Amino acid sequence: MIDFRQVWLPQILGYAQLIADENVLRRAWLNGEAAETSVTAPDEMIEQVFGDLAAEEMIKEASFHLASAPRLAEALREFLHGMAEWDIEIGDLQPEEELFHKPKWKLLRNKAAQVLNEAQPLA
Repeated sequence: MIDFRQVWLPQILGYAQLIADENVLRRAWLNGEAAETSVTAPDEMIEQVFGDLAAEEMIKEASFHLASAPRLAEALREFLHGMAEWDIEIGDLQPEEELFHKPKWKLLRNKAAQVLNEAQPLA
């Protein structure tokens, strides 16, 4: 089992930061620069979050582990749900530049920013 506080949460917050800013992802996805992130393609990000980090299972524990931060727990749920919806929207990989213009990407960026905002008191 993945440690929620020490491993899972910091990793998910890292993905939220990547998405909210998007500049690192643009460099990685459009220019092939892998120096700043291991997320070299959209499908890699989805695999890391929902595969390696077992997001669907781990988010079920958010209310317990974040009992003192219920708004963060809810923001995390919304963020992960948004990521899953975005993954469905993009379907088979398209030219990466187009992915940044998808409506669900813009929503996902907003949800990522909300996660980061709610996580600030924990820092």
